[in-house]
Amino acid sequence: PYAAIADVFTSFDSNGDNKICRDEWKAGCDAGLLQLALKTKAPEIEAVLDDSLSNNAIVVCGFGKMGRAVYEMLDSTGDLKNDLVAFSLDPSRVTAGALSGAKVIFGDGARYDLFKAVGVKTPRAVLITFATQSRRVNAVKRLKQSLPESTPIYVFAENERNCAELLKLGVDEVVNETTEAALRFTNVLGLSTTAMQTDALRSNILNSSRKDSVTSFKSVKDIIPGWTEIGLSDLAEEVNLTSDDLIKLY
Repeated sequence: PYAAIADVFTSFDSNGDNKICRDEWKAGCDAGLLQLALKTKAPEIEAVLDDSLSNNAIVVCGFGKMGRAVYEMLDSTGDLKNDLVAFSLDPSRVTAGALSGAKVIFGDGARYDLFKAVGVKTPRAVLITFATQSRRVNAVKRLKQSLPESTPIYVFAENERNCAELLKLGVDEVVNETTEAALRFTNVLGLSTTAMQTDALRSNILNSSRKDSVTSFKSVKDIIPGWTEIGLSDLAEEVNLTSDDLIKLY
């Protein structure tokens, strides 16, 4: 039986070039490889279904590139066997995660009633990792209204503009991709050698973002007439750019 999606890919990739051409796909289907993959019930899936989740598990909203990376990093600590779960509305990502042994459940990660349905009533923390700003904002607003008071909400953002908007909504912290990359450079250059120095630099940047969110934040419709945050965010995802990139192009 196939233990992971990678095994299915390898079975079709007959020449080992890490690509599946049309002839390889047809040959694999004719040989019944696809049917076998679909019928296989891997042991990891049974484990996911059998294991119960703790009442205060950490919840990861989204299982895309960032969500999966966050989940795997947390899982690699070995301390969160029944204390970590992810939600995704993408069936292929749910399947891939389950086949690799991750606790990934199909559903809207912004629904607290779904958390409760799987046994997570008082999450230790909720991590929002959606790829688009519109989905992150929507999730924050809904979860802030439904989660138990004082539940920490941490959100991923790719730039200062999005970071400012999320901070304005009252999240506990935003993990800013741009900020963390900049901090890493200060580390490798020896300009920030201790955790205390790095935290101080991060605080300065976050404080600056908070000021921006109050004094200079503009909505997309004020910059590009006829466009909304959601529309621009969706377009950015389609063309593999950020909203800031599209604003600069405009």
